[in-house]
Amino acid sequence: MTAASSLTAFRTTPAARGLLFASLVDSTGTGMYVAGGVLYFTERVGLTATQVGAGMSVGALVAVLCVVWVGRVADRIGVGRALIALQVWSALAFLCFLLVDGFLAFVLVACLVAVPERGWHPLASTVVSSVVEKERRTDALAVMRMLRNTGFALGGLLAIGTLAVASDRALSAVLVVNALSFGGSAVLLSALGVAGATDGEEAGRERATDASTDKVPWRARLPYVRVAALDAVCCLHMSLLSIGFPLSITLWTDLPSWVVAGTYVVNTIVAVSFQRRVSAALKASVRSATVAMGITLALLAATCVSIAVLPGRPVAWGLVCLALGVLTLTAAELTQAAASWTLLLGLAPKDASAEMYATFELGFSAQLVFGPLLVSLLVERGGNAWFVLACCLLALIPLVAPAVRGAERRRLLGFAPGH
Repeated sequence: MTAASSLTAFRTTPAARGLLFASLVDSTGTGMYVAGGVLYFTERVGLTATQVGAGMSVGALVAVLCVVWVGRVADRIGVGRALIALQVWSALAFLCFLLVDGFLAFVLVACLVAVPERGWHPLASTVVSSVVEKERRTDALAVMRMLRNTGFALGGLLAIGTLAVASDRALSAVLVVNALSFGGSAVLLSALGVAGATDGEEAGRERATDASTDKVPWRARLPYVRVAALDAVCCLHMSLLSIGFPLSITLWTDLPSWVVAGTYVVNTIVAVSFQRRVSAALKASVRSATVAMGITLALLAATCVSIAVLPGRPVAWGLVCLALGVLTLTAAELTQAAASWTLLLGLAPKDASAEMYATFELGFSAQLVFGPLLVSLLVERGGNAWFVLACCLLALIPLVAPAVRGAERRRLLGFAPGH
């Protein structure tokens, strides 16, 4: 799939083009926020590493609990209108961070920010399903994902310039620009007709998927839960990038603040450049995906070691350790994403694919909730704690193949209650 051929998927309606441009705009602001937001909370607000992680974990938990409610509201008012409302909500919520002066206020605003962020993705997919022809939907989603990654990289580059100023105003600008990006995205969505996209089919399907997990006996889902749990551990790369690196650089080293944004830019550019190649290398094989999951755990362990040796290092050695850590983390992200989708599709029984998708989503949600808190606690406990985590990750590698084989046996049996 070439970029030129994929872009034709968005030439059908103004609503499709509106979603395309809006995704690029708001992801640019998000990239700037991810690259510099943690610095604002620790240096400007004065929160500890554990407080930052705990607040983000609470926000993620609230968002996970509210995602079905967001889908129900979208069905009533129209998915397009709900999408615009979420962008306005995000803009106002990020501005509220400027008013935070303590931990409790931070937790409250973190919840306000997390809910629309979690609700955006299923609703955006719904709009694509509504305004793009069925045969072009996969291409359209791929283009939107590519443009969002491009926006993340642009936002990271902007954050480098902003953080180089190293002032309180520069840190505040990270939040203001992000809020403006969501406001601009809402304007584009409205002006280009996305508000007219009212089909609630996808949101309804998401609720049905969530609800359908109760129809499957727990014992029948257990083999797949094991694989989903291992994938959740592999998803730890998200918290390491957004919280682990920023906090360890800020608290443990004398590196300039803009280096935090630099790690995010390098990660995004490398991920965009190599994701398709890594995915193609697996050739949709469950066996190769199993190997890739083990490799992911090993790469994450190597990343933890690179973080563990950061304290007390000279600037030059700190940069070397950081560069190695970012590269191993990005490699882990690439292998995890490719292995995750391959296992998800390759292990799902035809008679219960919805249950499998919902079960796998539980692992991802668990990382969103527990990952930030775990990473922040490790940062506050110093380098030795990261060596312990590295050992734990390596100890999980022998469990990957048996878990996948168990899920494959369950796939052959199906999810029928009688099995």
